[in-house]
Amino acid sequence: MKKLSIIAVFILIASISKAQEKIRISEMDFAKNLSSVKLSIDNIKLEKTSISYVKAGQYVSLSGYVTLNGGAFVPENGGFINVNLTGWTQLVSSDYKVKTDNQNISLYASFWVNPNQYVFQTVYPNVSFSVYSEGKYIGTVYPRDPINVSGWAGSGNYLNLSGGGYLNASIYLPEN
Repeated sequence: MKKLSIIAVFILIASISKAQEKIRISEMDFAKNLSSVKLSIDNIKLEKTSISYVKAGQYVSLSGYVTLNGGAFVPENGGFINVNLTGWTQLVSSDYKVKTDNQNISLYASFWVNPNQYVFQTVYPNVSFSVYSEGKYIGTVYPRDPINVSGWAGSGNYLNLSGGGYLNASIYLPEN
């Protein structure tokens, strides 16, 4: 048992001295590598980097007046009716550089009406406009402004509704 302990201690001492030798070799390798890193750093060339800036744009307000007209027959004792209202409009900026095409607007107003009754309704056109700046397409807007229409269900049981209002929208216009 004593011999076995002595052999174990001898193996332990031998392995410790071997590990110290490896550490010394590693330290030398590390020092060599440091000198090569210094040479590599000296060889690096500086390059100029150009920075480009994006020009800021702006929001442009568009507006256009629409007149809506439509009519329908009213049942003799009154009833629920649908009136098709139609009109045309174009949205433009204050300087007329940004504009849309002339757009047809068509929508239905549905309500209950009696003969000889004044009718007042608020409708919301659901239409999209393609927007152009100097002939170049820049996006689409969806104005959701209310338009008031009114009329009188007079003699002959025919109701004629008409009215108008402004449709407004805004769009981001990047600078060229």
